[in-house]
Amino acid sequence: MSASILVSLLACAGVAAGQIAESQPDKYVGTPVQQRLEELITLIEGPNLPAAARRTAARELLRQGWPQTPPRLALVLSSDRGPARVAVAQALADLPEFLEPVYVEPLVAMLGDADGEARQSAAAALGGYRDAAVLQGLRELALDPNASPVLRLGAIEALGAMDQRDAAAALVDAIRSDDTRIRQSALEALERVTAMSFQGDPARAIAWWQEREVASAQQWQQEQIERLARRTRQLTRRLHELESRLVEAFRAEYLRTPEAERGALLQRYLKDESARVRLLGLELVQSQLGEGKSLPAEMAGLIGDQVRELLADGEAAVREAAAQTVARFRDPADAERFVSKLSTERFPQVRRAIINGLGYLGDEQVVATLLEILQEADNPCQTEAVAALGRLAERGVLSAQARSAIAEQLLQFYGRTPPGQVALRERLLWSMSLVGDPRFGEIYVAALSDSEPPLIRQAAARGIAASKYRPAVDALIPVTRDADLSVRKAAVRALAEAAATDEQLSALWERLAVTQEPDDSIRQTAWEGALRVLSARSVAEVEQWIARLPNGDEHVDRRARELLESLESSLAKVPEGLAELGRVWARFASRRAAQGRNASAVAAYCAAVRNLCAAQAADALTVAQELLRIAVLNQLWDEKVSAALGSAGPALDGAALWDSLKRELETRLTSEQAGQIVVVLRALRANPPAIFSPAVLSEIDALLRRARALAESGSPQSAPSGEANP
Repeated sequence: MSASILVSLLACAGVAAGQIAESQPDKYVGTPVQQRLEELITLIEGPNLPAAARRTAARELLRQGWPQTPPRLALVLSSDRGPARVAVAQALADLPEFLEPVYVEPLVAMLGDADGEARQSAAAALGGYRDAAVLQGLRELALDPNASPVLRLGAIEALGAMDQRDAAAALVDAIRSDDTRIRQSALEALERVTAMSFQGDPARAIAWWQEREVASAQQWQQEQIERLARRTRQLTRRLHELESRLVEAFRAEYLRTPEAERGALLQRYLKDESARVRLLGLELVQSQLGEGKSLPAEMAGLIGDQVRELLADGEAAVREAAAQTVARFRDPADAERFVSKLSTERFPQVRRAIINGLGYLGDEQVVATLLEILQEADNPCQTEAVAALGRLAERGVLSAQARSAIAEQLLQFYGRTPPGQVALRERLLWSMSLVGDPRFGEIYVAALSDSEPPLIRQAAARGIAASKYRPAVDALIPVTRDADLSVRKAAVRALAEAAATDEQLSALWERLAVTQEPDDSIRQTAWEGALRVLSARSVAEVEQWIARLPNGDEHVDRRARELLESLESSLAKVPEGLAELGRVWARFASRRAAQGRNASAVAAYCAAVRNLCAAQAADALTVAQELLRIAVLNQLWDEKVSAALGSAGPALDGAALWDSLKRELETRLTSEQAGQIVVVLRALRANPPAIFSPAVLSEIDALLRRARALAESGSPQSAPSGEANP
């Protein structure tokens, strides 16, 4: 908000800030008035209270007329308690005779609130002020092109709640704005001020005003018109409250009703006289379709017909919801109906819903209609038209000729779209990615520039990934290091989908290190992309990349296993490749064993034995012996290891396996380790890794007896290793 506008609005607030600062609660502690005031404030600000209760408390507090009420309510309006602020603003709108200068500043601040209900409540309250300074400030804010669009729209809504001639004049000036949203909002507000209907036509409103601009103030401010206008607003508010209660009662009724009987309720809601109830019916139909459920079979046709009839409803909001609901039916026959409605519908929000629906219902026949919208200057529905074209391409209902025509129009439209229209450009880039024309490549690259907003850069990255435009993929590499998390995430995801070269793979590899990439989801995305690329590479290349995995990363072992496992299926019928893969597994296992990471080593040795045996490699036995040794000596022998050795084909030499292990066990057979060796030999006896001959089994039993005796007596045995003890 500009400084001049802020000064104008605050001028009528007087010493509001001072009043708030001087009116602390403890000034009145102990008095009956203060006790009641605190009770009402608690009702307004308390948690988990119905909105109606808060609003009633705020109205009662205003009616008391206590001098400390305005500063306390101003504090509530300035707080971060959303429901309490709304309740106070609504109470002020209900009782404009209690409006005070101290409320102006917080109410104006609420016009820019993210919550729509807060904005509407503040606008309604400001509309009750008769002060010329407030009206003038709102006028300047509404017409200020440098002000926030949300604030401007809020100021227009506030002007629309006034019944003064100057408010109407300000709204007429806003109707002349070049901004479509400002113009449309001002037109609707002028209709509320004047109790007129201009049928959504700005020219008609301006012509009407020009005829009455010269009327005297007395003519304009006829007391009867003012009374009727105010009464209408009050009745509208009361009706809104009653309809809200009715809608919630109907919603509860619907949820309590068995599913088999809900169709009749939907029919009743869709033909109700209240627009709010009809909207509830449409909402419930959409909810059911959104959950993947179908409408009750016996009434699906009737309900569908009722919904389609609401496309011609007298309320724009109902028509909009009806269009959204029909689109969810996904019936291609509705596309022609939508095109017909588009030619007569004037309200932008309804037109947007219809155009959006064409993307889901239409085919090549609706392309011309959508492209015409792109040719119309300042058409507020262009973003939806662009999105609908992309949706058609995504659904695969376009011929090559239609895609080419769309691509040409999107190129031209992108070229004449101002950089400031970020949302429209983002949709354009999204649609381009789905149309997939190579001519879009340079646009994607340019849109990755640091000077572009993050939303545009994300869309460009997604476009490169979707279109697989190879010349643009390298442009993603520097963006994977971008400081903006959302941009970096989009770039890494795009590169993960499109990477092919070593340079592109290196950029993904760089994102694996925690020191380089703090975001875990980005690291995982980069890994999935790297795994995709390397799964098509040779075993030797994969081993080289494994060596480049970040040191100290807790995921190194898992990632190395995933890389090597990704090669097994492709090498299943290539013995030489499987043998090479098995040796890589063995080298990996050996390094893990040297580091004392025996569990990881055993898992890798199992994979090595599996691949070497499948390839009938000569060194399979040597690796199997090492697996047996590591697993047994580290008490990691289990059924999985036994199965890995036992299922190897051709069968491993049991005698050779035992011979290599026996020497190791005998060397370790001391009184301190005898108990562990007993456990090891029992496990080996229970799950033999290969077929042991009677002689081998006899040796195992003999060593087991020696180890058991040594563990029990604590003294060494003198019998030879191959001789059975008594």
